[in-house]
Amino acid sequence: GPKWRRTGEGVRMNVFGVIFEIVNFTVLGGFLLSEILINVTKRGSGSVANVHKGRITNALIMAVGLSSILIAIAIGFTAKFMNIRWLFSPNYFISSLGLLLIIIGVVIRWSAVRTLDKYFTVDVAIQQDHKLVRTGLFKYVRHPSYLGLLIAVLGLGITMVNWLSTLVLVVPHAIVILLRIGEEETALEERFGSDYRDYEMHSMRLIPAIY
Repeated sequence: GPKWRRTGEGVRMNVFGVIFEIVNFTVLGGFLLSEILINVTKRGSGSVANVHKGRITNALIMAVGLSSILIAIAIGFTAKFMNIRWLFSPNYFISSLGLLLIIIGVVIRWSAVRTLDKYFTVDVAIQQDHKLVRTGLFKYVRHPSYLGLLIAVLGLGITMVNWLSTLVLVVPHAIVILLRIGEEETALEERFGSDYRDYEMHSMRLIPAIY
């Protein structure tokens, strides 16, 4: 009867919820491990000719990132457990969209890392034999690794289905990344001169066809 149907539907929803949480933690864990791997393995080596000591260091980016994530999680859990509906509105579809964005962001970030290969470092560094790369995603945007990171961070915020957590995550990341991009482009202009200025004229900085 109706009671058994309701019970069956409840069981199916509980099973779906458990599966979703497993997928959720797997994707989030993969994102975290991806960033750890990049930061551990992609530091400047002995072949670095010049490391620019800018204000936006990798340590600062990591500190801002970690702080914003912890604050966003605290806001998210508070809104969820206190059932503050103007902040938090559970929705599996929206959360799934967020997970998809995280995956897309990680793929874009690693594509950029693989394309640059040995020239990719988490420091603002110029290799002794540094070459200007304009292939792959770099044909369209000059900083695809940061684009991937921002997409993944946006996805992380969306998975929380909490607009305030999303803002806390995206805004600080966007600020430090844009400042860091400015420092990187200064270093690249010093190294490549007119070649890099020509590259700037024929590509977007961060977002294809927009910016």
